[in-house]
Amino acid sequence: MARPIRQRSRVRVAAAAVVVGLGADDQPRGCTFKPILEAAHITPYCYGGTFSIENGLLLRAEIHTLFDLGMITIYAEKDPMIIKISELLDNTEYVEFHNQPLLIPKESDYSPDKYALERHSERYNLDYLCY
Repeated sequence: MARPIRQRSRVRVAAAAVVVGLGADDQPRGCTFKPILEAAHITPYCYGGTFSIENGLLLRAEIHTLFDLGMITIYAEKDPMIIKISELLDNTEYVEFHNQPLLIPKESDYSPDKYALERHSERYNLDYLCY
């Protein structure tokens, strides 16, 4: 489950290196307002995830929460990687992200861990939209 906001704001300081490494763009869709961007673990630390840049995604705060809940995931089997939205989010503003490519900063050697992304999708076993 998602951590409380207070606890998560402390993580922001520890995640600063990931934010710098990923650049200033929100990966789902070009948000550049840095105060609402957070570094999200693909594999949570409690499941053995690391603080490496490959285990991180730069996401808007509410997208980070939805990702942690498994309501948003990334299919890494394709190139580019594709964002998938849970059926639970159908008829919400988050549907616009469904089937969109994951944006990776162009001037970066960064690439999220595809194996970790595949495990993320499987961990929640939710039905994702089919259209």
